[in-house]
Amino acid sequence: MGKIMSGWDLLMMTLEDDSMLRSYDAQVIVGEHAMAGTPDGFISHAHSDNTALRINGQYVGEVEWHTWLLGHYGVPTIMVTGDAATIREEKAFFPEIEGVCVKTAKWRDGAQCLPTDKARVAIERTASRVLRGLAMFEPHVPRSPIELDLISTTPEPAKFGSYMPGARQMADTTVSFTARDSLEAVWAHMSLVMRGAIHTSSQDSDRLWRNLPQNDRKALNDAYEEGVRKWAGETSPFADLGLPGRAS
Repeated sequence: MGKIMSGWDLLMMTLEDDSMLRSYDAQVIVGEHAMAGTPDGFISHAHSDNTALRINGQYVGEVEWHTWLLGHYGVPTIMVTGDAATIREEKAFFPEIEGVCVKTAKWRDGAQCLPTDKARVAIERTASRVLRGLAMFEPHVPRSPIELDLISTTPEPAKFGSYMPGARQMADTTVSFTARDSLEAVWAHMSLVMRGAIHTSSQDSDRLWRNLPQNDRKALNDAYEEGVRKWAGETSPFADLGLPGRAS
């Protein structure tokens, strides 16, 4: 029997009885995005709108993150669906994993999608085929120890993240952590991302509240929504990192 889970669902399950995670035969990643900085990726990011992620010196994204998380429990990833840039990235890291392209980015916050019926047929046919060949797939984990680098757009989140036990600030915008295995790396990454997000959001909130009347809630909400729209429509701040898998 299959089960649909979000990334947060998986994380929470790692804190409980992990026998459930180990009981799954395979993972299918649906509706994924390409890594931060991918110039032709639809809303490309890596769990945050202002950070990029390196594992053992190589830039990675959420496809790799989720594949390694389940790989830690011996569960192979067999299929990924997403935009063309996501599937290209998946094939560069894991050539044997099947990919289903359901859209192509026309700009960062806009994509040309397959008609719903055609996308469903493509996903169902591919899933049926890979499930029949399940024995061909193996779980993936990065080599240990795992060197994790979180790169931010500004220095403050890296400095704030460096206060986490075991973390160290390696450059103005880079905080690093050495993990024993992929599970510890996943949790270190999310902890550093959340620390940076707390720091950034608290600064933004302070600035907004200082400049707005106390009772002007609508203006605060409008400013937040405009910020989200602006981020989605802009070029990724990591577009100049020289990431692998760019379209020629």
